[in-house]
Amino acid sequence: MMDPKKAIQKYKKFWKSIFGDDVFRDIGIVEVSMPLLNIEEERNQYKYIFHIPGYEKKDITIEVSGNSLVISGSKKVRERKKGKNYIYKEINESSFKRVVPLPVDADSEKLKAGFKNGVLTISIPKKKAKKKKIKVL
Repeated sequence: MMDPKKAIQKYKKFWKSIFGDDVFRDIGIVEVSMPLLNIEEERNQYKYIFHIPGYEKKDITIEVSGNSLVISGSKKVRERKKGKNYIYKEINESSFKRVVPLPVDADSEKLKAGFKNGVLTISIPKKKAKKKKIKVL
């Protein structure tokens, strides 16, 4: 079975070879993108830094599903005037979804998030290791 992401890329490549690079934009298909991500490990926490330019705080959803961090977003372009006759239009609706596995020691119950200037920063503290004494027989 083909990876869905590869299948979409193959499909897009085929249509672009026939109609050119702007085929999807020209017919108004929603652009789907993947935000860039850096993950930092600090002594007591993990930091996930997503670059999501063009989005606002209200456009973004953060969820924890099982052992994964799920970041998604959707924005619609508001038309200010009805009846505009565009000669060329690249600004369309867009959306994304990114699923990132969490480390075993990440305490997702205490997740904190901040969003500023198109950068989403999520801090997840590490769980404190439980010490267990084992009695030698």
